[in-house]
Amino acid sequence: MICELCGTKLEPSEVLIPRRQPADLEPYRRVFRAPIRFNEEAAALVFPAQWLDLHVPYSDPAAHEALKLRLLDIDKAAGVDLRDQLLRMLRIELVKTKSSSSAMARRLAVHRRTLNRHLRAERIQFRTLADAVRFAVARQLLSDTDIPLSQIAAALDFSEPAAFTRAFQRWCGRAPSAWREHANLAGS
Repeated sequence: MICELCGTKLEPSEVLIPRRQPADLEPYRRVFRAPIRFNEEAAALVFPAQWLDLHVPYSDPAAHEALKLRLLDIDKAAGVDLRDQLLRMLRIELVKTKSSSSAMARRLAVHRRTLNRHLRAERIQFRTLADAVRFAVARQLLSDTDIPLSQIAAALDFSEPAAFTRAFQRWCGRAPSAWREHANLAGS
């Protein structure tokens, strides 16, 4: 899509993939035409900073603004689920920054109390949702990568690996290392 918008000369300088390295790297090399790093905490295409100054040749600011307004209308008409929006945002933000209910409320353009009221109406707390996202990301990193537990703990903003282990055991009744071993056996 980037090549389509900006021209085929624009290629990433690096590709990060949160999966174990496959035996055959050729499809990845053919598609990305850039160095590829597996076992990463998040998926990313890394581009040189000067790309931010490039003009997209076919851009139309008026059409962009009209499309944004139309999408907002569609969201309002569909009754956007605040909880689903929050879950998506938490998943994105989790690896980048510590996520608080205040920060997420700002990102959703609502007051923190409004967010908490919506969550209370669904009988759920922000911390419960945040933990569910952390658990989902932890399971994905444990089953699909060889990233050390200490690095996963740090990526998920735990103060130390032991805190991550305790939380993971609370979530599923198993230590992360045992869960990884079981997931790897099940995937074999």
